[in-house]
Amino acid sequence: MLTNNRNQPEETLREFLHRWCKEVGKAAGLSLKRQAELLDLAESTLGNSINPYMDRMDYKLSWLVRHMLILGSFAPLDYLEACVGRVAFPIPDCPAELADLNSELALTIKEFGDVVMETGKALEDGRLQRHEVVKVEREIDEVVRQLMAFRQVLKDSMERL
Repeated sequence: MLTNNRNQPEETLREFLHRWCKEVGKAAGLSLKRQAELLDLAESTLGNSINPYMDRMDYKLSWLVRHMLILGSFAPLDYLEACVGRVAFPIPDCPAELADLNSELALTIKEFGDVVMETGKALEDGRLQRHEVVKVEREIDEVVRQLMAFRQVLKDSMERL
């Protein structure tokens, strides 16, 4: 059986989506009707799917990416990540001539994520054991190596520009 030791959000996903569509939509100058049109939905379909008091209509996952792009807000991802104890952030776009730098940045972020994940595993039971510390140290060593590689690519990129 899976258990979730994460703090559950104060609002349900449907309550969050309702608030997000209303608040972010208003700030973006997009009524619920206009959001629905841009999603190729009837206003009632979108409205019912985010209505926190209605259980028979569900917001479809297939709408989410387009909806986030329409509203210019990735807040639903933040909500979902908070529910499962994860964090994400955008990797900036860069010109093609700096693609290797962007790639190294992505690897560096991944290695740091590995440290966080391994540390979290080690701390789950409230105790640190030698073998757990050894695993975390290995991950930290990987981050240091990757940071040095990133630093070198950064320096090399500067000289090319």
